[in-house]
Amino acid sequence: MKKAEIIKKFRDIGIAELEQEIRERGKYKVFSEFAEIMDKRSYFTVSVEGEIRRKKVNPILLEFPYEENSKILAKMILEYGAPEERQRIHPIERFSNIEIPVLKQKLMTTLAHQNFEYAKRYAKELFLRQEETFWKLLYTFVELGEKESQKREVLRAFQVCMKAVKYDERLFYLYLSFLTRYRDNY
Repeated sequence: MKKAEIIKKFRDIGIAELEQEIRERGKYKVFSEFAEIMDKRSYFTVSVEGEIRRKKVNPILLEFPYEENSKILAKMILEYGAPEERQRIHPIERFSNIEIPVLKQKLMTTLAHQNFEYAKRYAKELFLRQEETFWKLLYTFVELGEKESQKREVLRAFQVCMKAVKYDERLFYLYLSFLTRYRDNY
């Protein structure tokens, strides 16, 4: 959807309309449509005074997969959507010529270095070729971070989403973006 269209729809749609759309199309298709305004450009900022500030995870990433009430889901989308943080979601290219051991190593490296542009490509390839290996690697990566981090909960919600839809590129992008960009102290 073009920039003006998704933002216009977000600003114009009411809870009742969105609730009806969720019932008709399914919660994951609607969530996927609004994925561009559910992400944050950065989860870590530094002011000119040197003050470090971390943004919190968007609560919709944690709650949406577990909620079944379409009215509550509609409220969540309208409450947690942030058009000012909009991220364009482009198709994710594949690395189909890379062997699995190399793919795993490259994915772990790009995740640790917060290189989302490559991490999303390695992640997609591993997910589509060996889904179980993909989840094991992501759980290992999340365990490297701080115990207070919400990455564990986001990863569990991500897994619930992907089990329900098999693969949705926009939701894949949204969840992987948080897992890659949220800065942990290793």
